[in-house]
Amino acid sequence: MRPFEAVLAHEHAHVTISETGAPGFFGGGLSVIGLPGASGRIEQAALEAGWPSRKVPIFRRPPPCR
Repeated sequence: MRPFEAVLAHEHAHVTISETGAPGFFGGGLSVIGLPGASGRIEQAALEAGWPSRKVPIFRRPPPCR
């Protein structure tokens, strides 16, 4: 992963609830996005809603300060 990118994980996954700021710290700004779903499985609709659309810019480095 590159800094300032995100990982999609189940909302009850260990990395989502127990690691607090570790992914961001060790990943250089990486964020974890928790998605809902029954029995630890991400729902298709939640995955599609969490996936960025092509209209949203994807930054490979921190967004410029304004």
